[in-house]
Amino acid sequence: GRASWLLFLAITLANASNYVFHVVISRMLTRNEYGALGAVLAILVFLSVPLGAVQTTIAKRIAASRAATDSHWYGVIRTFAPVALGISLLLVLAAPVVSAFLRLDSQWTAVFIALYVTPALLLTALRGVLQGNMRFKELAFASAFPMVMRLVIAIPLVEAGGGVAGAIGASVVAETLGLLAALGLLWRKEPLRVGGSDRSLLREVLPVIGGLAAMWMLVELDLVLARHFLASHEAGGYAAAGLLARAVLFVPSAVSLVALPHFSR
Repeated sequence: GRASWLLFLAITLANASNYVFHVVISRMLTRNEYGALGAVLAILVFLSVPLGAVQTTIAKRIAASRAATDSHWYGVIRTFAPVALGISLLLVLAAPVVSAFLRLDSQWTAVFIALYVTPALLLTALRGVLQGNMRFKELAFASAFPMVMRLVIAIPLVEAGGGVAGAIGASVVAETLGLLAALGLLWRKEPLRVGGSDRSLLREVLPVIGGLAAMWMLVELDLVLARHFLASHEAGGYAAAGLLARAVLFVPSAVSLVALPHFSR
């Protein structure tokens, strides 16, 4: 229906905004800075794409069962919030190591990587609730809004001298705004009530996350290693070329988002 096409267009817009972000920010940074940005964004992709398993698992369960306890967004938040906060804490502790390995000018960049995980994971989980309930209009907004906001926020931050840290900080702010927007959409239909966590959901999703993480580590690892081993300007050129090579990997995402709940039901 029209909602499905709207979601398809929204995902296309989100992906286009992602690549416009790379093109615009690359023109504002030096080649050395863009090499660092490419490596850091590779880490964000490695952290983000496996989170799609969370969205897929929640959407599949809700679409297949239509059980009220599964569709309550507050139960989903209670299930995944401790996991997200735990991962963020571990990454904060690892920030000095990450910063040294990638030769980052500021440790804040590595800290922002850690802070990105919590809103990204929770937003992905809430997208799964919207997807499973086939609320494609709201899902379209929750998918495109953070990507567009990242571009809007990053440009003035980088222009003000924020550099790589500013670009990654914009990602954190955009994901947080997206999370708040998704909470608002869900709250409007289902006000907050006390709900418990669902450990069976975690047991179901963790093996899928592990498999996707293993695959995407291989996909993105070259940018991280290029930043570590190549000269700074060479790493920047490699990051730009790698961006073009990865474009095709995101083409099927919109189709799968629309098809999954139909097939599950």
